[in-house]
Amino acid sequence: MVNYILNNEIDYFPNIYSTFMTTFKHSRIIRNTRIRIEKRVEGQEIIVYSEGRNMLMIGGNVRIPDIVVVNEKEIMDIHDNLQNPLAAFEVLSPSTAHIDFTEKLAEYKKIPTLQTYIIISQNE
Repeated sequence: MVNYILNNEIDYFPNIYSTFMTTFKHSRIIRNTRIRIEKRVEGQEIIVYSEGRNMLMIGGNVRIPDIVVVNEKEIMDIHDNLQNPLAAFEVLSPSTAHIDFTEKLAEYKKIPTLQTYIIISQNE
């Protein structure tokens, strides 16, 4: 992506939505959740990504969930965006909670391979 920005070719990218700044608590929840998922799927043909795996939405947007689960036969587009996630996890932040429950939910429902979308509260 840096190469595209430096060469003024950013218009080749679809809309990318991400929150880059997280709190310590937010990061700890992601880490602990990822560890639990990895233990649960150990020995299966499953990959668990956290904080940084792009998912291509129907319609061209790109979302970056806190955690995404995919089988080992992941499908990527030419920009390295994941196209066949099995599960997506979001840890709620006050600034993005509305988006997690509305825009992301609507987009995630359209992904044929996505079986689960889990939203995790930081306060419960």
